[in-house]
Amino acid sequence: QSTWGFHFISNKKKIKERKMETIKRLAGEFFPRLARLNARLEILEAVGVAGGGLVKSTLRGRGNLIKLEIHPSIAQDKETVESLVQVSHNNALEQLEESREEVVTEEVPELVSIRQWIRRVRY
Repeated sequence: QSTWGFHFISNKKKIKERKMETIKRLAGEFFPRLARLNARLEILEAVGVAGGGLVKSTLRGRGNLIKLEIHPSIAQDKETVESLVQVSHNNALEQLEESREEVVTEEVPELVSIRQWIRRVRY
């Protein structure tokens, strides 16, 4: 009986070791892919347009505004400028998010299925 108990513990230990080896191997494969993903996400750019091109917002990476163009013809109308800047910025954010999804799907498709699963569980 003690031999069987030792054998059971020994097998359990081996299974645990194999699981750890698998986790280490997967992490070794996964982290370089995440680094590539982050590098690609940082250089993404999106341009949002409002008012038929009177205002353009350019965002990069994580949503940082890097350029804002306002046509001189509306520069004096504060309310119009504020409204169009907001619309163009939101438009650029939507485009950036779509681009992010595409990049994530290309680089690490497993993340997409995990995020979909989390959304289903959360709601």
